[in-house]
Amino acid sequence: MNLRHLPFAAAAVAVLAVAGCSDDDRDTGWTPNSPTANAPAPASQSTTTAAAKATEDTVIAAFEALGYQCSPEQQMTFCVQGGENWQIRTSPAGDGDKAFAKSVCDAGMGDDGRVLTNGDVVIYAGNKHQDLATIQTTLEAKGVSGLDVVDHCP
Repeated sequence: MNLRHLPFAAAAVAVLAVAGCSDDDRDTGWTPNSPTANAPAPASQSTTTAAAKATEDTVIAAFEALGYQCSPEQQMTFCVQGGENWQIRTSPAGDGDKAFAKSVCDAGMGDDGRVLTNGDVVIYAGNKHQDLATIQTTLEAKGVSGLDVVDHCP
């Protein structure tokens, strides 16, 4: 079986599954019925706003606002709409999955190491025809900024 023709994200999911890598074990401390969760937000005293760094949660919320159906899986969240399929995850090393993506390319499991990332959150295209630059612009229009297209397998 020639795996070079698999989209990079599919190869990435396969490697993650085999390696048993998961960042789902993190405890966020958030519970939906906690006093903090139910407390009203304090009024802002600031007259200016600064864009917050994109996180996995803000990216997923933006995809859902665009009409994508997102479902969390063990290794990443999959957001699907029509023929598009995006995978979103937090990079455990905070490096945009650089070492991981490079290892997939070096192993011959994929030849496209492009991702959309700010180092912490990583977005993989699920199909070769999907354009990371286009989704970057689309997400920016929804308030998600600071993500760059990076090729880990030049």
